[in-house]
Amino acid sequence: MTTNLPRHNIGAICSQVSFDKVTHAVHLFNIQNVFQTPTLPATLSQFVVANQWTNAQGTFLQQLEIFTPTGQVLAERKNQFTITSSPPISCHWCIDSFSMMLTLKETGVYFVTISIGRTEGPMESVCNIPFECRLIPVQSPG
Repeated sequence: MTTNLPRHNIGAICSQVSFDKVTHAVHLFNIQNVFQTPTLPATLSQFVVANQWTNAQGTFLQQLEIFTPTGQVLAERKNQFTITSSPPISCHWCIDSFSMMLTLKETGVYFVTISIGRTEGPMESVCNIPFECRLIPVQSPG
């Protein structure tokens, strides 16, 4: 059993993920780093964070934290995954879906922080994905 942590290849915020069972391709739909809303608070109906890990074997813990522009933790999720492929170069996707759970209460830049570690060891931060919440003016009829 190797002690190397997986390498983080891709981190993306999108609205949906699709896996092709024949080709094993992964499709990320509506990748976005800006959310526009006419009013606050705004609930994001589809908020998916997709992370791709490679170059490791074993069981790992992924931690995902979303921080507000003022540095408060908005959401947190931990999940465990196992990579058993040999050789350990094939990719493993971790998909975290926040359906109808994420409410933005302020404008500015939010950060999704991704950390990885062993189940019994310390976590190592590997990625920060920024996304911005902007207010858009509503056109009045007339």
